[in-house]
Amino acid sequence: MTHSMKTIDPGYCQYSSFVILPLLSSLDEELNGVRDAFDIEYVHRCRVATRRIRAALPIFSCCIPKSQRKRWEKEIRAITRALGEARDLDVQIAFIKDFIAENTDGIQEFRLFSLPQLPGQNRCEDLREETSVSLSVSSEETWGRGFFRRPAFLSYLWDLRRERRSVSPDIRHTSPLPDGKNIGLECLLLRLRQKREAVQPDVIRAADLFTVSGTIREMQKHLREISAYGTLHEAGVHTPYAFEQAFLHISEKIEEVQLYEPFIRDPGQIQKHHAMRIAAKHLRYTLEAFDGLYDGKLKDTIRSLKHLQDILGEMHDCDVWNELLPQFLLEEEKNHRQFFGNIHVFELVMPGITFLMDQLASRRVTLHTDLIEYWELLQQDGFFSQIRSVISLPLQTSFHHLIDTDPDLPVTIALIGDIHANLPALEAVLADAEKRGAHAIINVGDLVGYGAFPDEVITMVRRRHIISTMGNIDRDVIMRRWEKGKNGKKPSKKFALQWAYQATSEENRRYLGSLPGEVRLNLRDTLIYATHGTPGSLSDSITGETPKIRLREYAQLTGADIIITGHSHEAYATYVEGVWFVNTGSVGRPGDGDPRACYALLTLSPFSLYHFRIPYDIERAVAGIYEKNLPASFARIIEEGKPLDIIMHADEKPV
Repeated sequence: MTHSMKTIDPGYCQYSSFVILPLLSSLDEELNGVRDAFDIEYVHRCRVATRRIRAALPIFSCCIPKSQRKRWEKEIRAITRALGEARDLDVQIAFIKDFIAENTDGIQEFRLFSLPQLPGQNRCEDLREETSVSLSVSSEETWGRGFFRRPAFLSYLWDLRRERRSVSPDIRHTSPLPDGKNIGLECLLLRLRQKREAVQPDVIRAADLFTVSGTIREMQKHLREISAYGTLHEAGVHTPYAFEQAFLHISEKIEEVQLYEPFIRDPGQIQKHHAMRIAAKHLRYTLEAFDGLYDGKLKDTIRSLKHLQDILGEMHDCDVWNELLPQFLLEEEKNHRQFFGNIHVFELVMPGITFLMDQLASRRVTLHTDLIEYWELLQQDGFFSQIRSVISLPLQTSFHHLIDTDPDLPVTIALIGDIHANLPALEAVLADAEKRGAHAIINVGDLVGYGAFPDEVITMVRRRHIISTMGNIDRDVIMRRWEKGKNGKKPSKKFALQWAYQATSEENRRYLGSLPGEVRLNLRDTLIYATHGTPGSLSDSITGETPKIRLREYAQLTGADIIITGHSHEAYATYVEGVWFVNTGSVGRPGDGDPRACYALLTLSPFSLYHFRIPYDIERAVAGIYEKNLPASFARIIEEGKPLDIIMHADEKPV
């Protein structure tokens, strides 16, 4: 049994096997169909399976040795990429075929660039049949291979090309060539089919290499061992750690989608709309991965998200066509001029492509309107709040049985923040909160920095399943800001960041980096919003000097009943127009001159809110700083409860 299985929650790792093993089986089943190219759906299902596996591996990274996971991700990414162009071409071919069928008004136009499809012939058979008919030319003229189709026209057009005769401008009227849009569309369809046939060998090669690598069998073996280990220890998959991970990963993906909200209404933000589509897809895959933990409560959410993704996806398709079609016309004009010595036949191609471009431009406008309307509908229905309400289980697991037993029983939550690697202070606060009946704990960030116990603090927060947000110091440590020219005039902070990074295990750094910038919880019909600084910023803070107009803006932005923050290291609470604003104060680095640890206790049903100052073993916290050769100023801020810009050595500058 691997070391990771013994140290990570067995139930969570067992759940990872339930999620990933079916995806591996699906991938394995589809690979043969991908090689045969008999049905385009094989490529689609295979690619979706690889994407879902790639989305799941980071989620369950704690259950897989890093070296194995990186190699598996690399190999699966390779097959995803190999299938990407083939899938895109399959979709484009299907779209053009449907577009032709929908826009001929029942009139059978002459098909110059393709053969009629035989009864019962599917797309891939059609592709193989058509590419078997081609115009034979010399080796230096291979660009023209397969250029035109119908034998009745081959000799005529070949004579035009060979003799470089000028084609009469009224060729469309004197020859069987029609004046219709199908010609251009079928020319485009032919080109797409030729490209699709050309990439098939690469698809087969990638599928063969992936099969030979044995990645599927290796992953299946590891995951089955994980499942057996969990079963042996009767772990069960509905563990606090599993709900915590679901909460963190889903919250992170929600934030990524909402990041693009400011760009929704601008039709010119093509890249942002594309990025939003990808973010929505990642959120959907994450929700699908964790749906099993929530007894199917996420299924309606997943369907709604799929609709959003579909709108964004079709918008992206229009944008891709908008780039592809002008380039297609340039290439075709060049080819026709080279082949015939004129562009009269090319002029027959243009109307269909122009018609298609106009239709796509109109469709893009309609889709953008649909996007705005659907996003507004989601907002009105509280779509993301509903998700957060469901995934609030990581907090509720410690006391949901009390709520179910007695809905009128008070719910008490400890609010902590700015621990700053001060383990003795954290231990004292948690003990006091437990003594006062706290059912759960919310932490608003800055777990590390300046104190002597960063790794121990993170481990305790994880072990106690404390719901946490990321602080600005946490972010700077994970991003290695001391290496990027940041805080150049603040040597104390630069040193604190670097030391905290080096003193923290890789596993705990991954956890710190996974923390969301904000947490939303829906408890007892009360929406609680928690972040380190202010909504939208980790480096601002809410204090007694914050104007009420700004507090109203925060309330409107979050829609919350209670807003919990930290960062200022000073306890604070105020009530403004129906919303409570609570600054937790600092557990490990108070800045108001009182060195005792500070935290708040919130009770719902009935409501109450109190701040507490807790004495703790300050000497132990200070001794740890000196034992680890940290600056003496770090010890003084703990001893005196004052900011570092007040307590500093003469050779140091303010933080």
